[in-house]
Amino acid sequence: MKRKEHYETVYSKLIELTCKPKTVLDLACGLNPLAQKYLGNKLEYNASDISEKDVKFLKEAYEILGFKGDI
Repeated sequence: MKRKEHYETVYSKLIELTCKPKTVLDLACGLNPLAQKYLGNKLEYNASDISEKDVKFLKEAYEILGFKGDI
């Protein structure tokens, strides 16, 4: 099973446990910030990763998708 198939379940549980956070800090994020849509676009998702290639891709994706936050 692919990771994407679990996002809705994982993020639904996260919202249930945290009462829908306004901000997220994700260290060693990989490509997880792309799942922000499951938390809503009003959320500020701040993320960091050691991979410069992933960070560059995420910054471009955030601009295109209109997500809030800092990569």
